[in-house]
Amino acid sequence: MQRIPQWLVAFLVVSPWAAAAQTTAQPPAAGTIALAVDATEAPRHLFHVRETIPAAPGPLTLVYPKWIPGEHGPTGPVVDVVGMQFSAGGRPLAWKRDVADMYLLHLEVPGDAGGSVNAELDFVTPAETAGFTSGSSATANLAMVSWNQVLLYPAGQKSDDLRFQAELKLPAGWSYGTALVTELGPPVGGPAPGAPMPAAPSDRALPATVRFKPVSLTFKSDHVVVVKSTVVPGTTDDVVGPAVAAAAPGHPAAGW
Repeated sequence: MQRIPQWLVAFLVVSPWAAAAQTTAQPPAAGTIALAVDATEAPRHLFHVRETIPAAPGPLTLVYPKWIPGEHGPTGPVVDVVGMQFSAGGRPLAWKRDVADMYLLHLEVPGDAGGSVNAELDFVTPAETAGFTSGSSATANLAMVSWNQVLLYPAGQKSDDLRFQAELKLPAGWSYGTALVTELGPPVGGPAPGAPMPAAPSDRALPATVRFKPVSLTFKSDHVVVVKSTVVPGTTDDVVGPAVAAAAPGHPAAGW
């Protein structure tokens, strides 16, 4: 029986994107993956996701991130993904989960798909606080968007080579902080630490959508977005102001 080389074993254990490496390489499709995350129901621990993935006709394997950088294990919270469905060319696509690895999803892209596959899913943030990024990441007034929780990517490609353009829809009256570069929409903002909190938004306030500059999957996975509501001064929720400021460009904590 042929033994597996030790260097290969080490790669599969250590590599953050090992799930993709274990599959047959697929020719890269031209274009950037468009990712739209609707966080308007973040107070209910719910994110809605739409994704347009460039794809050539034929077999396609998509991956839900499994090995998360900095967590040293297969901790991707795939069990919190619900309502997954796919379509191409205006028609639904059948899909099946891999029998050996539940993080892999197999589809067949039709010839008239128009060069892309559309994916929709919901991510339900858990109530438990343990579990690194798979732990609770939303409250009634604060949420943290970890991109690895809300996307799929084509198997067999390097994360450095995959480009994502993300849009984030905020709850009405909420602000956000991140080290990502904003391309369209309201700027990074929020009260500075110790500054007076603004008045609560009216019932007529509309959700705002932010579009970020395209970046690689590697870069995006390491740059979260913190979103926060307007809260009543003097409550324990006042701590969300400094949290947003800490995620803004130029702040010492902006790199996380």
